[in-house]
Amino acid sequence: MIAACVLGVGEMHQGGFYLAPFAAGAALAAVLALLGVGVALSAVVFIVGVGDRVRHAAPGWRSATVGCRPSIRTGAAALVGRPGDRRSSGSPTRRASVA
Repeated sequence: MIAACVLGVGEMHQGGFYLAPFAAGAALAAVLALLGVGVALSAVVFIVGVGDRVRHAAPGWRSATVGCRPSIRTGAAALVGRPGDRRSSGSPTRRASVA
């Protein structure tokens, strides 16, 4: 039960739904442990529960991430194809002399 709570709180802080299947599997295993089922069966239920949640969530993760490109370019990607800044002449450490 503690593992399910820790993974659930971690999921709320992280926000990517990567810990949610593990929290659900841990909750299922905790319920079985409370009912008095053995540790081996609880571990199997945890693994099967996590696998089931990942299998059902994977299509949504793929559709949300495949082919998605940001609508705005930032950093060096935003400068590709733009003309350079020609205001400085020479080395950036050289100072212009004032006459």
